[in-house]
Amino acid sequence: MRKTLIGGSVLAVLLLLLLPAVAAEQAKVAQSATTLNLNSIETTYMEAIRQKYKDTPTPQVILLTLAILLLKLLRWGVIIIGGILLLSILGIFKKPNNNTSAIL
Repeated sequence: MRKTLIGGSVLAVLLLLLLPAVAAEQAKVAQSATTLNLNSIETTYMEAIRQKYKDTPTPQVILLTLAILLLKLLRWGVIIIGGILLLSILGIFKKPNNNTSAIL
């Protein structure tokens, strides 16, 4: 009776210790079944773009250059406007100058 009780307890502990490992393995299998292979999708997409613009890539380069210049201008605009807003907010919260010599 005592051996059965100890054996059952050890078996229960071992099963409880193995339970997270089984769940993790099942999660890996489920994730690998549902996850898309992003590398192959990206390669397929890039090949489709190359085939589309294989004959004349020049307009594409011009459009990309213009887009980069526009993004640079937008970046500097955001930096300047953000700086002005930050300085105005700091000016609002600035404590007044407590100069007592002006009262004399």
